[in-house]
Amino acid sequence: MHTCMWLPHLWQGGATPLFFACQNGHIEVVQILLGRDAAVDTPKWNGHTPLGTASFKGHTGIVKLLLSKDADVNKADRDGATPIFNACQNGHINVVDILIDADVDRAKKDGTTPLSVACENGYKEVVELLLDRGADIEKHSPLEEATMGGHKGIVEVLLNKGADMNKRDGKGETALHHACDLGHEDVAQVLIDRGAALDIADQDGEMPLVAAVHAGKLALVKKLVERGAALNVANHAGRTPLFLAAERGFIDAVQVLLNNGAEVDVKDNEGWTPRTVAEDFGNKEIARLLASQINCKYGNSCTRPDCYFQVCNVCMENLLMCFDNTIHQWV
Repeated sequence: MHTCMWLPHLWQGGATPLFFACQNGHIEVVQILLGRDAAVDTPKWNGHTPLGTASFKGHTGIVKLLLSKDADVNKADRDGATPIFNACQNGHINVVDILIDADVDRAKKDGTTPLSVACENGYKEVVELLLDRGADIEKHSPLEEATMGGHKGIVEVLLNKGADMNKRDGKGETALHHACDLGHEDVAQVLIDRGAALDIADQDGEMPLVAAVHAGKLALVKKLVERGAALNVANHAGRTPLFLAAERGFIDAVQVLLNNGAEVDVKDNEGWTPRTVAEDFGNKEIARLLASQINCKYGNSCTRPDCYFQVCNVCMENLLMCFDNTIHQWV
């Protein structure tokens, strides 16, 4: 059989013999094919090239061979992924290092860059190499990707290089929002210690403290409160962090918020209070705790009978105990 007869032929999906050899790491076959002038950049139907697949698989030797034959280092597939993107996606730092002439900031069609995908997948050494090569530290929010992945080390690298920790995404959320919401306490701690803004509101008017309550992370709630996070700023529905803690039955967070000055008798846009929310969700212990914090605006001289009944309607049980514990505040 004459090899030259089948070298250019396309197989299934438009793949050439060279493509398959690169994909499967058969370096000797690649050498033979390249020595017989196989087309180095012929893509499959989806745009995947021999260099792109070798980079994706981490076949360093094959990548070197293809580059020696002037393979297009920036040729993208139909999704916009270049060889260096593929290498970064899978953490192949040796391949990334070889692709020295690649455009490190060229993004896929969805906006993802080599740096952002390396941050997302937790490849710290690749991140450091890309930054040394001048990768854009803000394009497609690498810090957000590292934060959401819980990659503390990468977050520290990005902050050391000047990443904007208060940058907001399309929903108005910052890195601290994401760290708190996903419960990445170590990442949140780094951001807080570096001075991340505590009171930036997202598109719903919610701040990182609400996210920490939502995640059920008491240590984060305490840390944010200690650092001065706003306790009584309501979201667009008129609800403060205390509402969410009461709704979720997070009594420890409720106690922390109360101890630090959270308002008990605030009403949301529909007239609900933290107490009525707690009662509605069946969190009776929290409802009683919140009821015990109410101070009648008339003080000890109040003789209005509906005053203590308001409290008892929240408790809904053990009326005598509720009466004994609270009636002295109103009569």
